[in-house]
Amino acid sequence: MALVDDLIPTAIQLIKEFGSEVKLKKPSSSNYNVATGMVETVDGTENIYKADISSYELQELGGAIVGGDLKILMANENQVFSQSNDKIIFNNEEFDIINIKPMYLQNKIMMYELQVR
Repeated sequence: MALVDDLIPTAIQLIKEFGSEVKLKKPSSSNYNVATGMVETVDGTENIYKADISSYELQELGGAIVGGDLKILMANENQVFSQSNDKIIFNNEEFDIINIKPMYLQNKIMMYELQVR
C-alpha cells in the first residue's frame, strides 16, 4: 500500500502543475419548493480545473467504453459531479460525463477518473 500512498499525491501534484484546463459546466436547474409553493431556479456554473486527458487504450474498449471516449483524471477539489446533466468542456468542445470513478486513499477521495463522450 505504500507505493499507492506515494503515487496518488504525486499524480495530483503533476496534474495541478502540468495538466490541461477543463471546465466543469453545471446547467441551470429548477426545483419545486413544497413549503413555499414556488419554483426555485439555481443558476448554472462553470468552474475551471486542471486535468490529465487521454484516450482509452484499445484493450480498454468494450462494454460502456467506445472509441472516441476520453479518460479524464482530476484531483478532488470538492467538485460535485452529476452524470445526467454536467458537461466537461475541453478545447472548446463539450463532452457528456458517462461514468465517474472516485479514487480513494485511506478512505478519502483523492482523485476522479471521468469517462466522457
